Amino acid sequence: MKKSLFLGLLLAIVSIMATGCSSCQSGNKKQENASETKECVKQDFFTHDYDGVIEAGILNAEHIISTDREEMYLIADGRDYRWFETDILLVTPLNDDGCTCDVFSVTDVFQTITEKDGGYDTKVFMLTTTAKNHDVQVFPDAFYIENYPLNNEPLSISFQEAIDLAMQANIPKPNSRNCVLRKPVGPNRCNAQYIFGNLHEQIYVDAVTGAVSAENPAFFGYLGKPLGEWP
Repeated sequence: MKKSLFLGLLLAIVSIMATGCSSCQSGNKKQENASETKECVKQDFFTHDYDGVIEAGILNAEHIISTDREEMYLIADGRDYRWFETDILLVTPLNDDGCTCDVFSVTDVFQTITEKDGGYDTKVFMLTTTAKNHDVQVFPDAFYIENYPLNNEPLSISFQEAIDLAMQANIPKPNSRNCVLRKPVGPNRCNAQYIFGNLHEQIYVDAVTGAVSAENPAFFGYLGKPLGEWP
């Protein structure tokens, strides 16, 4: 279910993003080294905060989001950061008769912008937690589009409530394990949405009201589909 495009300095950064992730490096590397290499770099920051989650083997999206935001505050050293989306991967597809709706992994996507040499330095951070480990990937000179920040958005509906509403709705269930929590940019201003599905089929659950729809509310009533319709 990937996703909004990572961009930085137009097409040059798209090229970096396309090739950098295939050569991710593991280990404890400093952020300044990541900036120098200009590639996707795996980093371990504060994994001890996740020991309880990993040992339990049961992933709670809200708990991980909260812990990731605390970690991001430390990574950003108290500076402003933007939380753009959360990607949730299920153990089994939604249309599977045996779907338990259990969570396999949670990935939170953040961005920082800092002044540097008369300009701005941007980084995108992807924090991924599974029942076995917690990883941080850093994308230097990249930025995020197609979503509004979620930092101050009201989120009244939990992931478990959202997936229950999606499964109960009279809408065909997509053959997909993916869900993304995001506030899409479009002609219509809408609340943040839990979006279940793939490129061809989606179920949208409003993260504030719980309303369920098969159409993207950010583009409801408009012909055609936006660039990168599916995150």
